[in-house]
Amino acid sequence: SLIVADEIVSGLDMSSQAQVLNLLDDLRQQLGLCLVFISHDLSVVRSICDEVIVLLDGRQVESGPVVRIFTQPRRRYTQSLIQAVPLPEPDGSWLNDAVDETENRNRVKAMNIKGTTALITGSSRGIGRELVRALAKGGVKKIYATARNVSDIEDLVQSHPGLVEALSLDITDDASVNQAAAQCQDVDLLINNAGVNRMSGLLAADAIDGARMEMETNYFGTLRMCRAFAPALKNNGGGCIVNLLSILSHVALPLMGSLCASKAAGLRLTEGVRAELDANNTLVMAVMPGAVDTDMSRDFPPPKMPPAEVAHAIIDGIITGQEEIFPGEMASGLREGLKADPKAIEKELAGYLPG
Repeated sequence: SLIVADEIVSGLDMSSQAQVLNLLDDLRQQLGLCLVFISHDLSVVRSICDEVIVLLDGRQVESGPVVRIFTQPRRRYTQSLIQAVPLPEPDGSWLNDAVDETENRNRVKAMNIKGTTALITGSSRGIGRELVRALAKGGVKKIYATARNVSDIEDLVQSHPGLVEALSLDITDDASVNQAAAQCQDVDLLINNAGVNRMSGLLAADAIDGARMEMETNYFGTLRMCRAFAPALKNNGGGCIVNLLSILSHVALPLMGSLCASKAAGLRLTEGVRAELDANNTLVMAVMPGAVDTDMSRDFPPPKMPPAEVAHAIIDGIITGQEEIFPGEMASGLREGLKADPKAIEKELAGYLPG
């Protein structure tokens, strides 16, 4: 027995709405009916429904129990709908912050990080370590901080007891990645931060071993993680994958030519994964900063942006549903230059040779 109620209280005064809703609730209780209630008025949905499916332009944004949807909406579009409900007086249990949905963002996939479970590769230093701190401040429920050697991240666990869990992970090893995916089925935010930079040219290097290591980590390692965690993300409502790349995904810097090749491959990977996971409502974001002040780029000349700034830019990108971000003046400047005259930028960077 099924009742489909499509906008049946729209346009009615409050008294009439209450009578109709009470009648539906009585019928449901007395006859054991299943009620499919279609409405733009989330205050009504909140009072009568057990489960909610939020749609935008015919696509599912998120779904779940009504209590979870209203107290911890994972998508900014859902949050904006809830915030739009008129209230006669301030309600302390309602959402606190209004959401501006007028900007040109991916409204379906923009994600509220509060209450989420994140896994970050390469958490022992640099951007990964700053991401742990930024997510902890942002209100996530749990953070899996990963590194090859967990002793390198024990201080993060101690600094955030009950929130950060240390996990040994080598993204170049199938067994290690599969074990992590099996153990962390609650992940809905995957940040592929681990990477290597051999700071070598393509021809100037003594051998191709360094280039192979960069490709194995920066490309195949990221691919391994995406493949392993895609099922969990789908089961958890879509979630988000963040891939740490570089502005050098778009242009070669001969000083580190093999890194550029691996990052370019990573960008094509990100675009392909984004297309394959679009139907799962998964946001897939490419992060392409310029030089960052980390151990991996210690031999690169300044200026270099602080890793904490990159971490905050990533959080903002997730919240606003960005598919590509270019943190820092170097990255944004090169991006604009590549738009205007890509060959000129290539020739400019060609002067930075290895040795």
